Amino acid sequence: MTKKSNTLRLNAEDELKTRKPEQYVGEADTLKLIHELQVHQIELEMQNDELVQEKEQVFIDLEKYIDLYDFGSSGFLTISHEGIIVDLNFVAAKLLGKERRYLKNTSLELYIHPRGVLGYNQLMNNAFDSDSRNSTELYLSSKTDTPTCVQIDTIAAENNNQFSITMVDKTEYNRLEVLAKIKLNDLKQINNYFHYRELKLMDIKEQVNDLLIKAGCEEQYLI
Repeated sequence: MTKKSNTLRLNAEDELKTRKPEQYVGEADTLKLIHELQVHQIELEMQNDELVQEKEQVFIDLEKYIDLYDFGSSGFLTISHEGIIVDLNFVAAKLLGKERRYLKNTSLELYIHPRGVLGYNQLMNNAFDSDSRNSTELYLSSKTDTPTCVQIDTIAAENNNQFSITMVDKTEYNRLEVLAKIKLNDLKQINNYFHYRELKLMDIKEQVNDLLIKAGCEEQYLI
């Protein structure tokens, strides 16, 4: 028996002492078995309490990951009709790989990876041909050998000389999506285990009721 099992056993014994004693009629072995079943029942109840707490914590963690997934920081840029960066925030500057002061008044095309040139040209054409929001994925040049994939949403300004870009690093989104799936899997496993414990507890109650009937007592549990 493990240290945790020993502790749980002792706690169950203490909890049983605090409960109202029952008067049983029957042989000593029958009473001893009933005692063991009651202790085991309390152990299951304590384990279920622990599972409920763990389940609640998983929900809290899951909500945090969902918040990060839905509301993560984005890069914001204002681009002129000629593709010149008019303004941008720090997140966008980080994605493009330079400080903001060096990025302003430069062409956004300079920071597009060759794999993203076709998408960038389509983006520029659609940005001013439509008043609606456009969305696409582009590859940005990176200091590493792997280009950065970003999700880009654009919307034209009212004067039609500029348009706004929202830029999100897809790498971070993918990472958070994996974490969210892990948390969901953890929650599923906890629910399955919790359900198993509930069935086990019902079986224990049925056994206790059967022994009580054999000992000449009334059933103690409603199944």
